[in-house]
Amino acid sequence: MPVRKSMLLVCLAAIACGLISGCESDENLVPVITRITASHSCGVAPLTVQFMVVSAGGDPLDDPTGGNSWLETRWDFGDGTSGENSVTTHTFDEPGEYIVVATVTDKDGDSQNRTIPVSVRDNLMTIHTIADTSVVASWHRFPTHTMGGPNPGSGTQLKPGVVFNEIMVFNNSAVPDPDNPTSLKTACVEIYNNSDEVVVMDGWLLTNNPWIGQNNSDIDIEWYLPGDAILQPFEYQLIWFDSRDNTAEDFHAGFNILEGYEGADEDFESQLFLSDDLGNHIDYIIIRNQQENVSFGRIPDAGISGLVPLDVYADLCDFSGEDVAYTRFDFLWTVDDEFDSIYLTRRPTHTFTTADVGTRKITIEVFDTQQSVTRNDTILVDVIMPYDLD
Repeated sequence: MPVRKSMLLVCLAAIACGLISGCESDENLVPVITRITASHSCGVAPLTVQFMVVSAGGDPLDDPTGGNSWLETRWDFGDGTSGENSVTTHTFDEPGEYIVVATVTDKDGDSQNRTIPVSVRDNLMTIHTIADTSVVASWHRFPTHTMGGPNPGSGTQLKPGVVFNEIMVFNNSAVPDPDNPTSLKTACVEIYNNSDEVVVMDGWLLTNNPWIGQNNSDIDIEWYLPGDAILQPFEYQLIWFDSRDNTAEDFHAGFNILEGYEGADEDFESQLFLSDDLGNHIDYIIIRNQQENVSFGRIPDAGISGLVPLDVYADLCDFSGEDVAYTRFDFLWTVDDEFDSIYLTRRPTHTFTTADVGTRKITIEVFDTQQSVTRNDTILVDVIMPYDLD
């Protein structure tokens, strides 16, 4: 009987052991870090950060619930220094990307660690834009115009379909208007079908409105091509601007792109869009600074060399980098080209002409409206003359 009683006591003790510690010795109980936090994950040097670690574990004989009865906490800040205690503060003096390690150890030497990153910058914001590049010039001034015929020069980047191919704004005598040959300053534009298909242009229009279908009090140009307008493959068509009311038989626009123009040639600036019957922009041209009887055209026909797509990225703390997030910035691109062009959007595309041949500088200025911080960067573009241009 005493033997059976003692055996019963042993069994009860074993059960109690299982309930209390899962029949594991204290040596096998590893502390658990449940949370690690930093007051700042990113900032400018010198950056002071408060760290906190929350852990559980310890000696179950002291606290059978597994509470934090005795744990040692040590920190490695990743910059050659260390700290201790579950809550500590550290200052990062140098910029860098740091991985901070918290290690929690119990009486038996069992430990667990967790990491948390801290990014330390040398300034509030940096910007990154495209690398220096080179491009073959796309547009050229033709003192001897090529209106109605092919342009010299060669290229591998061509725009398919119908394009603005050449324009003469100040046409005093070079290209006579067939319906009014004595007319002076009859501006004209050449469109070109760079495809092997016939293009029906019923419902197409010329406009200076980039937002087709939206009212804009500044818009004063809108002219529909004749309803029977057709452009054969690789064919040219001249359109005249003389403010006449057009009929279905001719290509005389009902406006004059020189309307309201006063002053020297270099003061003139306009834009022209060619849109289809669905309101899609087929092509556009910026008209500036043209001389009398000098046309301005693509090299070669429908050529789209000379294009430099510009882009800039901002890098700053707590910034997602998504496109919608860039509304907080103001952008100013300044191009060292013939016209001293400027752009106010994040991702413009600039076209270099043969007048820009040489090394050209593009400067981007980004202003963060939330932090009142401005950053600048510069791109160098080597603009190359087409080698076989007459």
